[in-house]
Formats: sequence, C-alpha cells, structure tokens
Amino acid sequence: MLLTIFGTPSPLTYWLIHVARSAANVIFGGHHYISAVSLEDMRAAWSERDGRAVVFHADIPQGKIVELFLQSNFPYLVSSDAALDIVGYATLTRDLGFRDALRFASQSLSILAQLRHTPHALYLDELCYDVYATDAIQAIVHHFNVTANASHMERIHRTVLRGADYASTKVLDLVLQEFPKARYPGSYANLYSATELSIINDTIRSYGALMASRQIQKINWRPELVLDRDNPDLMLDGPREMTGPARLMFGGHLLHLPAGAWKAAVTLEIAENHSGNRLLSQVYVGADLLQQVTATLPESGVFQYEMDFVVQDSFFPVQVYVGIAEGAIEGRLLLISLTLDRLEAA
Repeated sequence: MLLTIFGTPSPLTYWLIHVARSAANVIFGGHHYISAVSLEDMRAAWSERDGRAVVFHADIPQGKIVELFLQSNFPYLVSSDAALDIVGYATLTRDLGFRDALRFASQSLSILAQLRHTPHALYLDELCYDVYATDAIQAIVHHFNVTANASHMERIHRTVLRGADYASTKVLDLVLQEFPKARYPGSYANLYSATELSIINDTIRSYGALMASRQIQKINWRPELVLDRDNPDLMLDGPREMTGPARLMFGGHLLHLPAGAWKAAVTLEIAENHSGNRLLSQVYVGADLLQQVTATLPESGVFQYEMDFVVQDSFFPVQVYVGIAEGAIEGRLLLISLTLDRLEAA
C-alpha cells in the first residue's frame, strides 16, 4: 500500500504527512517512510520497505517521479499553502535568504501544478485550515482508498488530535500546536521589507494561480530578482553601464516554471548607445541553452523582444540572460520588465 503526499514545503503539507503516517500505523501496523526528490532515490528507499506500507512525500520531485504518478492510478494528495506563507515558512525553517526562498517556492509550485489537475489528486490548500480536523482526516483516509473501520478511525483521530476536542478542533489548531514555527495564514508579512513584499505580490503570487487553474498564465518576474552579473551582491534596481567587454550583464538562476511552452517578453530602456551596440540575450533551462537573440540596439528609447522556449522538467531553473554581443565604450541598459506567457501546458 502506498500513501503519497506531494506538497509545498509548508505547515499544511507536514500536517498531512503526520496524518498519513498515523493512519498507516493504525491500519497497517506500521509503515516505511520515504522522502525523495529523484526516482533513483525513491526506488532505493522502496527496496528497503520489507513488505510494509509506504508513506511517500516529495516537495520538489524531479520529472521522472512526476511522470510516474501522472501515468499511474495511484491516489495522492497535493497540498499548498498561500504563496506568501510558503516563502515565509521556508525563510523561518530553512535559513534561506529572500531570493532563495522565492526560488524554492516557485520550484515547488511549478512542479506540483502538474500533479494537481488529475482525477487521482485530492487538492488541499489554505482553506483546509478552517475545516474540522476529524472531517479532514476522514476525507484523506477515504481518498487513499484504504479499508478503515470505525475502530481504525477512532484510533487515528485519537493519535492526531492528542486529546483535543473532536467537535471543535480545526486543522489550523493542530498545525499551530504541532509545528512551532507555523503561523496564522497571512501573518508572515512582517519578515519582509515593503520592497520585498511588493516583489512577492508581483511575482510569486502568480504561481498560486497555477494551482487553481490549468489555463494559460502570465507570470511577472520583477527586475529586482534578476542578478546583476557585474555586481553579484546587488539587486538589479536601476540602469547599468554597458561600457566594457562583450558580456552577459544581468540574468542567471531566476525562478522555475511549470512544464510546457512559454514566451519570455523582455522590455529594456537604452540610453546613450551612440555606437550602436548589439544585444545578446539567452534562455537556459538548467544547463541547456534553448533560445538566443541578437539584435542591434537603438541609440536610445524602449526596446522589446520575445523568446519562445519549452520547459521539459520544472525541477530545473529558468535562466534569462541579457547582455551585449560586443565591447562598448558608452551606453546604459535598464531592464524594465520580464514577463512569461504560458503558451501551452505540458
């Protein structure tokens, strides 16, 4: 028997793992727990199960695991907290900086969005916090299609609720009790500056919409998230001097995107480019170069271009680079916007 939880690295997911493990112990008399990213690691851990039921969890599974479950009939849970809460909990529990927490959240949401929209998935989001715990547990056990009689359910409730009142205890009550760094939904905002909150609102919340709909999506990547390759410790918060050798001036490991076809739309502002320097822009997914654009930049004004590419595995980051194809003796380059349009889901 296999009980699977795909969930964002946030409190709701960890509570669901606790429920699944408690249910497995009661119904099957024990279990083998696996948390894995790659199919190879999952198989290695599976070989050690020794006939026991398995509780499997992944927050950023690689593409081979995603494909395995999309092609199988195994029921599974998909869980997600609100985008701000995912970023905040990662910051509190994993010692991640702001950019890294955003990347981690975008990676998990991009991958899980592929698993969420199938008949085998029971999707649970932050609305679950307001559900009575006994009702949530009943729905979870039922979805896993395991045989649990009244005695089993009573023991599972007793294990998970730990003496709390069955009639009044909600999921949020248990999450706050079980996980010391968990907070009320929406209350992670004080971890961030006003600028950082603005970036979260403009960028990562777009990813939350991917969980709600399979429709084509537009995602905005704020310029401040882009790495300034001439000044790696700084956010890209203004125009940069083109003077210098041919080089990629900004870009790199940005965020992740769901599998499928995408269009990157880049808007630049150019100033004092009197010698007509040429643009060089590239898109990588992981280590693979998928698209490249070169073009003569205007002397001044706004310049826009697009690059189409396909993401095969959301585990790997999308890297968009912008630079100059030849050395420059003058000129300034400002990244105004970087938007991603989803052309077709995988």
